[in-house]
Amino acid sequence: MRRVSTRQDRMAKRKRSKKKSAAKAGDKGVWAGLDPQKKRRALRVAAAVIAFGAVAVGAAAGLRQLDRQVHALPHFGGPPDIVLQDVPEGLDPIIRQALTPVLDADWSEPALCDRIGRQLEANAWVRKVDSVRRLPTGRIAIHCVYRTPMALVQTGGEFILIDQQAVRLPGSYPYHASWPLIQGVAGVPPPAGRTWEAPDLSAAVAVLDRLAAEPFADQLTAVLVHNFHGRIDAREAHIELATDRAGGRIIWGSAPGEEVAENTADQKLAILRRNHELYGRIDAGRQVIDVTMFPDRFTTPTEAAAGGGRLGRGQNPA
Repeated sequence: MRRVSTRQDRMAKRKRSKKKSAAKAGDKGVWAGLDPQKKRRALRVAAAVIAFGAVAVGAAAGLRQLDRQVHALPHFGGPPDIVLQDVPEGLDPIIRQALTPVLDADWSEPALCDRIGRQLEANAWVRKVDSVRRLPTGRIAIHCVYRTPMALVQTGGEFILIDQQAVRLPGSYPYHASWPLIQGVAGVPPPAGRTWEAPDLSAAVAVLDRLAAEPFADQLTAVLVHNFHGRIDAREAHIELATDRAGGRIIWGSAPGEEVAENTADQKLAILRRNHELYGRIDAGRQVIDVTMFPDRFTTPTEAAAGGGRLGRGQNPA
């Protein structure tokens, strides 16, 4: 005889079904409990992680292969090919000679660029090392700021080059008219690469620095500081300029910034410029002129009492 299902039986059956569903969900873990949208998001994240891992593994393998290829190149590991950028004419062989201790090094040596930089910094011709870069094909590119000779300084029987900062450059040289000459500096010159600390030399450099950009600079051949600060004769000028006229002199006076009861450096320059405009010569065609006394004129030893040499009067060269 068939048993009639009661309400209690149906409720018990539903409870048993829920327990079975819960047990199955527990067997499948958290994943089974996620809604469809969260499942899709989780799948995308998992796919991205797997893809990233694959790329990283591939990149590492590619780098190892590239490293093997680079080391297999014929030039890799040989001595460096030095490339000097913007080196002044004539300095190239001097700088290469200074780099001799590193020319046999291995191009791939990790510390090579640092070694080259230190070698260059120790050279008196180098004012500043801007960069030392390792390039492909075994090259090392070097860019520096180099010292430029400004003048020859006569000391004893030799001539020494200095730059605008009065730094002594290497070597000694015969006299050459390419550079202005400074004569009469007292004291002993420093080693190459060191600043020559001498007040009379600093004064001469200051005068040359004011005159260097003038169109008549080539008419000046020397700055004479024998009597600097009146050490020979307190009544005479501290500084004189020699011109390219045999025996030609311009009495300059005191160092720039040290003028007392005399023309300033700007006033002296104005006189020389006007002479050059009127006569084509800064000395106005005279053997000796004095630019210390009057702001609008020069004088000469024979005309000092008369105030001769007034500019603008069309006087003829002697």
